[in-house]
Amino acid sequence: MLPANLERFIAWGCVGGIFAAAYIDRLLVLPFLLIGAAGLFELGQIEILQRHARLADFLVKAAGGLVGIGSIRAIQFLYLAK
Repeated sequence: MLPANLERFIAWGCVGGIFAAAYIDRLLVLPFLLIGAAGLFELGQIEILQRHARLADFLVKAAGGLVGIGSIRAIQFLYLAK
């Protein structure tokens, strides 16, 4: 089993990558979308007694999403620029 933050990072990286691959023409919107979603997920946990909204969790999710977007964009740049 992986540490929770690593699992979050990988999961959000996959989400960012999938969105980047699906919406090639939305480069400027995707980071805002993923960062906003990560923020809303953390804020949504405030109302649930057994959950804890943490800034560190938000930052890990946001970073994972951005790395996922960046990774797919780099691959697209290398292979589609030819």
